[in-house]
Amino acid sequence: MEATHETPQPVVDTAVRQLPEWLTVAEYARLMRISLSAAYRAAHRGDVPIRKVGRIVRIPRSAVQAAQ
Repeated sequence: MEATHETPQPVVDTAVRQLPEWLTVAEYARLMRISLSAAYRAAHRGDVPIRKVGRIVRIPRSAVQAAQ
C-alpha cells in the first residue's frame, strides 16, 4: 500500500484560515501587533480594505493574508 504525502500547510496559513471572514478593527490590530489607533488610521487612509455598515467597520480576513 502506497502512502500519500501531503505537503503540510504552514501554521500561520492554517491559523489565518480559521479566522472569521470579517474582523473588527481591534482584532486586526491585535493580529498585526499594532495599536488600535494605527489600525483605524490605516483603514481610513485606504491602506487596509474595509467594509462599513453604518458606523461599524470590518476588515476582511484577506487583508491579514495579504499582510503576511
